[in-house]
Amino acid sequence: QTRRRVCLPAILLLSAALAACGQGAPKAPEAEAHKAAAADFERGPHRGRLLRDGDFALEITLYEEGPAPLFRLYAYQDGKPVFKAAVTGMTSTIREVMERNNLDNDKIDWLVPHQANMRIINSVSEMLDFPIEKVMINIQYYGNTTAGTLPLCLADYETKLKKGDNVILTAFGGGFTW
Repeated sequence: QTRRRVCLPAILLLSAALAACGQGAPKAPEAEAHKAAAADFERGPHRGRLLRDGDFALEITLYEEGPAPLFRLYAYQDGKPVFKAAVTGMTSTIREVMERNNLDNDKIDWLVPHQANMRIINSVSEMLDFPIEKVMINIQYYGNTTAGTLPLCLADYETKLKKGDNVILTAFGGGFTW
């Protein structure tokens, strides 16, 4: 059988305000696919950051096996480096965004992390010394819905959100983007 690696797209939501205003997400950082890149964006009072590191892109990927058009897709993930990169990447980016926006934990109403697994969610919360009660969690209901985790969390917690809340969204995905 033939086994080919194919690209796994990642969709990230970086700011609840950007999504709510319909202003869209920032353009992905320009760089060669295998190089690290970063893009900062600012829209009105909202500031964010989009990063990627293509050196690790193959740690989360899809394989197709078999002859076309009957091939099957299989997901592959190398757990330890992905876990470490997800926790450190999301944590450091949250800190940078908080610093750029003059925010501390007391000024953040909600943290909405990618719902990959509870170990990652707990580790990010602990590394930030952020109270778990202010972390939106719904993985126990849906599992990891990949690009749908952040919108599902926002929908599930909609009645708890208030106008003017400071909400930080963070995600980590295929191609090592966060």
